[in-house]
Amino acid sequence: MRLVTGSINSGVLTVVAKLFGAVGPDIAVFGRKDAQQCLVIAQMVEDLKMGIRLIDGPTIREPDGLAMSSRNRYLDKAERARALCLSGALASGRGLLAAGERRREKIVGTAEHRLDHGPGVGLAGQDDHRDQLVAVLDLGQQVDSVLVG
Repeated sequence: MRLVTGSINSGVLTVVAKLFGAVGPDIAVFGRKDAQQCLVIAQMVEDLKMGIRLIDGPTIREPDGLAMSSRNRYLDKAERARALCLSGALASGRGLLAAGERRREKIVGTAEHRLDHGPGVGLAGQDDHRDQLVAVLDLGQQVDSVLVG
């Protein structure tokens, strides 16, 4: 599998590669919260033959369902509501996948509907964001098999 990375992931890869070079770990644990980041790091480790076993740890959530993270703790009330809407949209797509739904339009449409009716999130007319949503839903199916085992 070949992953296309943007400038943000390139920066992450640079930092992680330097950290791995300095520390020389046998195992590295990353949170499952950011599936795309986990996949690009896994690809880097494979491409560079680093010999590091990657483990994706479960996402630990706040009582309201938002993932615990150093970034999320700085969100104000409105930003938190938008973030919860996004995680809810992704969860609805994953729920359909888990229930056996395989029609991409149905899965993405359900997630988009949730976003379009959430607090200040909407994707209406934003094809690039729709493509990103599809990619995240697709990655959600792959992350366990790529990083665990």
